[in-house]
Amino acid sequence: MTSREADRLHVLVVDDDEQVRGTLVKLLDQEGFAPHGVANGMEAFAAIETTDFRVILLDIRMPRLGGMAFFQQLEERLPKLAGRVIFVTAFAHSAEIAGFLRHSGQPVFEKPYDTDRLMEAVRVVASRRDSFPLAVEDDSASEASP
Repeated sequence: MTSREADRLHVLVVDDDEQVRGTLVKLLDQEGFAPHGVANGMEAFAAIETTDFRVILLDIRMPRLGGMAFFQQLEERLPKLAGRVIFVTAFAHSAEIAGFLRHSGQPVFEKPYDTDRLMEAVRVVASRRDSFPLAVEDDSASEASP
């Protein structure tokens, strides 16, 4: 890995549509990020175990573990990382999904989205320092502290 690759901020793209996922991965790479694409929430949790992502671009409707269930579990497991989600969906007008998205408090981009605005949102979320470190702290280490 080159030093340039090591310095790039990691972005996780979670979308079951291979074409959409591939387009976002390519765009993020061109914008200087280190993107990683997966097809559903189960794969996303596996990716999170090995990489510290600064941003997660998340679709709503996916097989296995969809975006709403993934986000709810992420809030429970890694609430700081949940604060780095940007929803990218074609289903924001459904009453159930619209309510969920409002309640989440996260940015939402409806497909088709303006790529310039989406990349600006990714840069803003990635640049925030308030949510780091994202890893769950070891409880034994915190117990030893006064």
